[in-house]
Amino acid sequence: MNHFDYPAVLGAAFFMLGLSGLAAAAEPPKAKRVPYKLEKHGETRTDDYYWLRERENPEVIAYLKAENAFTDAALKHTEQLQEKLFTEMRSRIKEDDSSVPFKYGQYFYYKRYEKGFEYPVFARKKGGLDAPEELLLNVNEMAKGQAYFHVRFPTIRPDHKMIAFGVDTKGRRFYAVHFKDLETGKVLDENIPDTAGNMTWANDNKTLFYVKQDTETLRWNRVLAHRLGEKEDKEIYFEKDDTFEVSVSKAKTDRHIFLRTGATLSTEYRYLDADRPEEGFRMFYPRQPKLEYSVDDGGSVFYITNNDNARNFKVSSCPQDKTDKSSWTDVIAHRDDTLVEYIDVYEKWLVIKERNGGLPKLRVLGRSDKKDSYIPFDEPTYVAEAGENFEYKADWFRFNYESLTTPASVYDYDLATGGRLLKKRQEVPGGFRPEDYAADFVLFTA
Repeated sequence: MNHFDYPAVLGAAFFMLGLSGLAAAAEPPKAKRVPYKLEKHGETRTDDYYWLRERENPEVIAYLKAENAFTDAALKHTEQLQEKLFTEMRSRIKEDDSSVPFKYGQYFYYKRYEKGFEYPVFARKKGGLDAPEELLLNVNEMAKGQAYFHVRFPTIRPDHKMIAFGVDTKGRRFYAVHFKDLETGKVLDENIPDTAGNMTWANDNKTLFYVKQDTETLRWNRVLAHRLGEKEDKEIYFEKDDTFEVSVSKAKTDRHIFLRTGATLSTEYRYLDADRPEEGFRMFYPRQPKLEYSVDDGGSVFYITNNDNARNFKVSSCPQDKTDKSSWTDVIAHRDDTLVEYIDVYEKWLVIKERNGGLPKLRVLGRSDKKDSYIPFDEPTYVAEAGENFEYKADWFRFNYESLTTPASVYDYDLATGGRLLKKRQEVPGGFRPEDYAADFVLFTA
């Protein structure tokens, strides 16, 4: 998504305004009907507009252009108002903004925007925030001459000497992966076309695991390994079941890489030693109908968030050499009134995202002393989520907070003392004052 995504906002704003102009505009174009039968689960249905899926068909392109022309004509009388609203919306957004730097290794990584430019600049500083900035990517320069351009946050190699980054120039989320040497500043000639953009480095600083998707359904269905300097990539896993999709991720400990396959009501994990990518993935626990689970590395143990006889989920643990469900031991038991959404694992702490009474809760549990507490929030309604946390041995937990009266905020929370530090609050130009508004939280029986 671009920094300023006005078309979606303006489209909603002008839906009603455009109705008065429709009568004066020409008749809307009508797509031809070409019956196409679709059979699934023993049922047959007819889609008269299935042919509109043909992206390269000149008739499809001509029809879309006609729709756009009709929209322009219907909304022509609102052009001055569009410009007025656009200007006001833009004035409420801080253009020269930046994210809160997150620590990974010896570096602090972040992205920032420059006034008058649409795309981010990715950068880092070594050792501290007062250090000189090292430019990773200036997407504004990269996007010149492109009608559409999106770059995902770079995937940082464990030695911090190279990044892999995905570029989409079509808008269909097919990312070409490129490699940049951060010591020389040069982008390598080798690249990986048409990936899903989901990828992670092994600890050998040579192997990149990445996901590819089906070209028609867009389902993430394959995991491959790319070794720098080699032409042929090795397929590691293919998911045959079209109700499942795959993804890869790396543990906060940097010791394991996880390969997840998941459907609506079932998941399955595999894992490998990130220091030995050539040894391949091992099964954690095979998929079962209606069993959903996720795995986090806790150093000496794995933590498993799961719904095994636990509708609202619970947290279990197991030795790293015994991952069968028979070895899972409950750490946080199931509760009828509280949903466990996910956990964030640190060397000394577990932070658990829960939901109770409709509101999110962030619970802190000491791994050794079992000391239990909740991060306090004093507003009646709000949203709170874990932020960017990449340091396994950290005593600080970053979380994002927002409410109907408090703009998006980033906090660092001291897991040992309970102190918190506001790192950033979204600036809202134009005279916004939280005290001018009130919010309440009301429960009722539907």
